[in-house]
Amino acid sequence: MSFPAQQLQAVVDENKFSSLKRLLRITAWVTRFTGNCRLACQQRKSGPLTAEELQETERYWVRVTQQQAFQKELTDLQNHRVVDRSSSLISLMPQLTEGGVLRVTGRLLNADIADDAKYPVILPQKSHFTQLVIRDTHERLKHTGVNHVLAETRQRYWIVNGRQAVKSCDFRCNFCRKRRVSPGEQVMAPLPECRLGNEARAFACCVVDFAGPYLTTVAPRTTAKRYLCLFTCMATRAAHLEMVADLTADAFLLAFSRMVARRGNPKVLISDNGKNFVGARQELRRLDEANPEIACKLGHEGVECKLNPPSALHHGGVFESIIKSAKLKSETSCCSSSPTHPAESGFLSS
Repeated sequence: MSFPAQQLQAVVDENKFSSLKRLLRITAWVTRFTGNCRLACQQRKSGPLTAEELQETERYWVRVTQQQAFQKELTDLQNHRVVDRSSSLISLMPQLTEGGVLRVTGRLLNADIADDAKYPVILPQKSHFTQLVIRDTHERLKHTGVNHVLAETRQRYWIVNGRQAVKSCDFRCNFCRKRRVSPGEQVMAPLPECRLGNEARAFACCVVDFAGPYLTTVAPRTTAKRYLCLFTCMATRAAHLEMVADLTADAFLLAFSRMVARRGNPKVLISDNGKNFVGARQELRRLDEANPEIACKLGHEGVECKLNPPSALHHGGVFESIIKSAKLKSETSCCSSSPTHPAESGFLSS
């Protein structure tokens, strides 16, 4: 077993490379060029790089890295001495193999696995070549976790303090940092006055929305579509449900009249920008202009209609959650009983 007296000199600067494959290929081309300069024309190599040349280049960079980090240990083993007890490799029981490469000595001599897995090559933690090896494995495994990358790396290399080295590489990975970033949290605005329950009466401030359609049996062997009109109190979350035949403005006005007759006249009525709600508002406006007496009566009653901003679904969280519960209840009622519509099972009772 022989070991070179002088330290190997790097043919290129490894710190200028961010990819292991690129470092190995450029080093292999430089090595082939310098080798061809010493050979006759008939003996020179040509064509693409071979797997043997790339493997030899990888062993070359392993020797360079080990000589830069473990010079004292290499010297002790070269002179057939035991590694100093203060060395970071003392627990690995390193051995010097052919070619001057430090490897770990383990208990897997009789294991039916590859020699690189039995005796992995030792690499220092803080080395650029080590970081390139970890980064190459990390990207080849599609940015998996620390344990997976560390286990795959140890199939060929044993990195001193390998877990910390892999964690450091994972932390500096831009792709993983973007994947781990937490979404921005918007500061919640103050609750509107109608949500605070300042009015003692329920349905003083309510929101309305539609759900459906539901197939309902209206006659023997005849079904029709019916819709759910849901009124929700913004303070108490009480719900009033009405069944309507269609989504027209007239149907909504009739449902609203039935709700008012049962629950009382609301002061504020909020809805989204559905065409039936907008049409009902326009219908009431035309009614006010044509009949001043009715307009005066509505003004005394103090009904104020408001529409949420267009394309702002998050403004309807109060009634959307109740709509979800109503749909779930209606599906359960339809599955557990014979009626085809939730109103027939007592769910839509006002």
